[in-house]
Amino acid sequence: MEMYRCVNCMQEVAKGERFCSHCGFDMERYVQPPNVLRKDTILCGRYLIGRVMGHGGFGVTYVGYDLKLEVKVAVKEYFPSGLGSRSNAQSNRIQWGFSNTEYQNWLEGVEQFLSEARKMAKLDEVPGIVRVRDSFQENQTAYIIMDFAEGIPLKQYLNQYGCLDYRACTALLLPLMDSLEAMHAKGLIHRDISPDNVMVQTTDAQMKAKLLDFGAARDIGRRRSGKSESIVKDGYSAPEQYMEDGEIGTWTDVYAMAAVIYSCLTGKRIPAAPERMMKPAPLDMEGIRNKKVRG
Repeated sequence: MEMYRCVNCMQEVAKGERFCSHCGFDMERYVQPPNVLRKDTILCGRYLIGRVMGHGGFGVTYVGYDLKLEVKVAVKEYFPSGLGSRSNAQSNRIQWGFSNTEYQNWLEGVEQFLSEARKMAKLDEVPGIVRVRDSFQENQTAYIIMDFAEGIPLKQYLNQYGCLDYRACTALLLPLMDSLEAMHAKGLIHRDISPDNVMVQTTDAQMKAKLLDFGAARDIGRRRSGKSESIVKDGYSAPEQYMEDGEIGTWTDVYAMAAVIYSCLTGKRIPAAPERMMKPAPLDMEGIRNKKVRG
């Protein structure tokens, strides 16, 4: 019987099977978007591409499978929105159409993407950060291969189970803040911390969190090279991220992490930073359970 892999769980399934016998994914109904890598593409002669997990301002994240080590991985592709195009019916190669200045920004972006992957690889012993396994260039862009973090996004967890009390929130996020501090000590800032990019894992009746999506990460102190580097998420992005020449630093991640804590405790998102600057007002802290508990 001819076998191939489910694009969702990457387990082997019989060819022609509609629903994966392992995860139940409807493989017949799923269609890969036309501007991303074709499913079943093999990168670097080693990494099999499955479904798209996410498509953000800096690139695309795929479910992948390491054919050499035989493990499921996450594949991040550098593909800033608005700078290039691709039609996977013809090719997996990205066609970049931009001016000389934008081209230089793109070259710098690719190099920075790979440089920061190398730095993230040095954090492989930090428990709250997903480990980087490999990085390379192909299809006129760059890729990072990371451990696949099982679990559900914090945003989905809060929608499904409701907000956390004080004890649960500190137990989940304090270790993550230690991991973020270790990342800062290596000279990197994340720039895109939000409930979308925190994965909640439940093991032995304990919840653990891992920080995901380092596509926006960069060196502390490095100036932005253009609009393609700006990233804004209302309710989590700091004021300086809305400014053309705003100074980004470790404080940018601290602001975002504080906003995540607020969302966990209240189930609400704080107003966007520009709105808060125009109309300063105390945040609504009603409804926080065990808010007087300390330690």
